[in-house]
Amino acid sequence: MVARTRSGKRKRSVVSNDDGEEYTYDLGYHSWVAAVLPLKICLACSIAWFFSSLAIALVLGLFVLPFKRARAGLFKMWMMIFIPSAWLFHGFRMSVAYDASIKGGSKGLPKSAIYIANHSSSLDFLTCSRTMPFGTVAVVKRALLVQPIGWLAWMSGSVFINRKDTQGAIQAMNRAAKVTHAKRDADASIAGCHVTADGWKRSDRCFFSGSVGKIVGAGDVRGMCVFPEGTRSRDGRLQIPFKKGAVHMAMQAKVPIVPVVISGAHKIWGKTTWSIDQNSDTVIKVKFLPPIDTSDWDSSNLAENNEMLQNIFLENLPEDQRPLKKA
Repeated sequence: MVARTRSGKRKRSVVSNDDGEEYTYDLGYHSWVAAVLPLKICLACSIAWFFSSLAIALVLGLFVLPFKRARAGLFKMWMMIFIPSAWLFHGFRMSVAYDASIKGGSKGLPKSAIYIANHSSSLDFLTCSRTMPFGTVAVVKRALLVQPIGWLAWMSGSVFINRKDTQGAIQAMNRAAKVTHAKRDADASIAGCHVTADGWKRSDRCFFSGSVGKIVGAGDVRGMCVFPEGTRSRDGRLQIPFKKGAVHMAMQAKVPIVPVVISGAHKIWGKTTWSIDQNSDTVIKVKFLPPIDTSDWDSSNLAENNEMLQNIFLENLPEDQRPLKKA
């Protein structure tokens, strides 16, 4: 039996298969609290800690605003505080694996990259924030700016887009791509900015500004996380065709794309319900696939590359998360 630490994190292991050795580790555990207390009480407790830990992170964020590297990892630092409550009150379990070509787990991921993941559950922000490298920021909907979690994302340097404005979103993501390009200079600012149809717009509350290229050059931002489906799936199945935002970003940034396949989360907590499967037998599986070189991507092969990304997810997702075939 594999030993587990007090935090719920099990020992890392290396699994051999036909393709080589995969680096894997497990997170979370079945909880006696989730087994004894009713779901409503568990939800109330986890929601209370959600907002309490978020308040702590926001206060800490004020102290680290001058430090770009710390701000870029602010969301992940908050997640490290919050996620133990998800294990304690709901008994979630996760299994994280890296393709055999990614040596040493997260240490083998590219220094700068665009991470694309399928979006099937409200738990995806937990799994992605917990497993992606420190310093990875996200592309998120602008509506979150009116919520406390959006304020923390703003402090961290996340990019906000208006999903109803397709052209504006594409322009914004093209500019956001520069965040992941360590050698490219840019005239945009990360902290305190939101996006309109004209691209970046500096907020009146923008405390610190500067070249994105300089920020990344200093190692402050490791990458961008994007959900190419655009929104959560209602039934856990992959939504196709993918939005082209990730491909536009890759064309601009010329950094690798790393597909991240998430399976099982929708069985624990779907989009249309507050019913959570406590101490579920389902283990949320997160797998980092081989990085994809984008150095030769341009507008002439945009549709082809977008379809290629779709096919990667179709091939790696379980049958119950693939789109239903049309009759």
